Amino acid sequence: MIPNVRSNVLHLPANEDGRDFIIGDLHGCYAELLAAMTYVKFDHTKDRMICVGDLIDRGPKSYECLKLLDNPWFYSTYGNHEEMMYQSLMTGYSDWIAQWRKYGGEWAWDWNFVATVDRWVLVKKYLKNLPLVITVGEGKDRYNILHAEIHNGLTPVTDESIDKWEFKNCNPIYIREKILWGRAIIEGRLYNKAHEIQKDMSITYCGHTPVDEVVRKGAQVYIDTGIVFGNHLTMVEHKTQKLIKYYPVGERFVESYLTDVVDRDLDRWTSNG
Repeated sequence: MIPNVRSNVLHLPANEDGRDFIIGDLHGCYAELLAAMTYVKFDHTKDRMICVGDLIDRGPKSYECLKLLDNPWFYSTYGNHEEMMYQSLMTGYSDWIAQWRKYGGEWAWDWNFVATVDRWVLVKKYLKNLPLVITVGEGKDRYNILHAEIHNGLTPVTDESIDKWEFKNCNPIYIREKILWGRAIIEGRLYNKAHEIQKDMSITYCGHTPVDEVVRKGAQVYIDTGIVFGNHLTMVEHKTQKLIKYYPVGERFVESYLTDVVDRDLDRWTSNG
């Protein structure tokens, strides 16, 4: 594996003039994102859109989703699908390539795409600059965004440890792997101790594990509601805690609030990528 040198944490100031929207895994569902932005009357001059990662693979418009990063109002964390793309193209190892293609990376091997787009430029321009964690604001108004989960076994993780990237008795590589691939918290494999080990963490939006509806475990809020698998796209307006759900079938929008979400048993989709 080639280490992907990046800033682990991107700190953004609070958005005093506009709204922040956090979006679940896009997986190439570009048209669905545009529909949701139109619905909320997204203001490109003041509002910000922040994705939990996995911009690419499986859906029809991976390249267009990557190019969203050209916009000053769009941010994303680094997900495991970006990791598969990076490792496949930078190492050329057959195992990485096979894994990436199996889980939706076939779009980048299409002859027409390869003939017109330099994939290594995409790695340099987009993937190498994506942070593992995005933090927004300070104090009680702070929130975090990452891809999968963050924990140090049963040792607490705090906002301070994230900011300093210092984790007690833990190799940072372990933390990185959990951020990209982890499912221990949402699957209950930490003895349901998420509230204890994340009690000094701000609310943290994440994705990776597709769920039928938004799930909260400890400080983490899981908002990947499986748009690419035929379910719906979830977007959170952080300031109001409003959940906006877009169902492409019937082009239907449903609104609710994060305050209505409580911890519950996981009702997972069947994806494992």
